[in-house]
Amino acid sequence: MELSIQERLKDLRVECGLTLEQPAEQAHLTKSALGSYEAEDFKNTRKRLRRSRTY
Repeated sequence: MELSIQERLKDLRVECGLTLEQPAEQAHLTKSALGSYEAEDFKNTRKRLRRSRTY
């Protein structure tokens, strides 16, 4: 079974031993935003990313 983007994102973070806060800070996101990207469906994530690029 192929992993979703959300599952892969979380797996990579956990494999590297990182908390939500560490990659969120590097990506200039809040840890709650990154956590929601790991939990939500990809459509909502893409919409949010597009909106964030306009600001």
